[in-house]
Amino acid sequence: MDDEVQFAWHALQLENRSLKAVGQAWQDVFSDVMEISRPGDFVRVRAGGSAGDLKCDGYLLSDGTIYQCYGPRQTRDAPATAKIHEDFHGAHGHWGDRMKRWLYVNNSPDGITGAVLEVLTQLDADHDGIKVGPFGLIDLRAELKTAPASDRDRLLGSAPTTRTIANLRREDLSGLIQQIGRLPAPADADMRPVPQNKMQYNLLSDDAQTLLMAGIRKSALVKSYFDNHYNPQYRDEVAARMSEEYRHLRAKNVAADDILTELQVFVGGSMVAPSASHQAAVLAIVTYFFSECDIFERPIPLAS
Repeated sequence: MDDEVQFAWHALQLENRSLKAVGQAWQDVFSDVMEISRPGDFVRVRAGGSAGDLKCDGYLLSDGTIYQCYGPRQTRDAPATAKIHEDFHGAHGHWGDRMKRWLYVNNSPDGITGAVLEVLTQLDADHDGIKVGPFGLIDLRAELKTAPASDRDRLLGSAPTTRTIANLRREDLSGLIQQIGRLPAPADADMRPVPQNKMQYNLLSDDAQTLLMAGIRKSALVKSYFDNHYNPQYRDEVAARMSEEYRHLRAKNVAADDILTELQVFVGGSMVAPSASHQAAVLAIVTYFFSECDIFERPIPLAS
């Protein structure tokens, strides 16, 4: 049975990579996931010689699906719809009856525009026997969920699990907290306790909330570490560093889920190489400061 904490961690890593990827990088992210979710069925396609990729970025042998990836820095309707027409008709002209389905693969976090949807539905209506439609981040997440956990670990990094979090010890936290503690601290961090509805207020996804709820189980362990530290001000100093990093990410308009991922990188370094127990310790620390200090926004109190 799939571990929900493990998958939630992998799903957030995928989202973070997808939103950062542009052009070929987005096609690589998409193909990497499809290869582990549909081994022996999905075929990665690269450009070759003067013929290019024959208007096909990936092909599904089982049902004749052609995937075409779109990952520009900015999506504008006119060039996007023109490119869809060009790529669809180019693929249809080359692949003919071998193309049973054509999917517009995009990494837009906000979905597709009405103009793009109109073009896709019109192409679908105009071509009997070929299903045409969008394929977005939610679809790629669903593909990821079907892949074995070991393959997800290999692709996205070793994820914490319910078990590794449960087995976390206080000594597992020391090096990571000391790493944060060596950074210069701001003087104006806000350490008021967090309201209960903070996760919903910050529009954190279900995956992010799953991770935070798992990490909360070890918040007492992090508190115990600080309570037993020889420097009584150490917790507030580390909290100030976490708060400063959060404000830096927030000022760059980073989405809430990606802030959570970036804060884990801030605490623990690279998300790919470390072990699952290392990532469990990272999650426990980030969750503790989510609960105890000013990272993420506080809900505005209702007027009485």
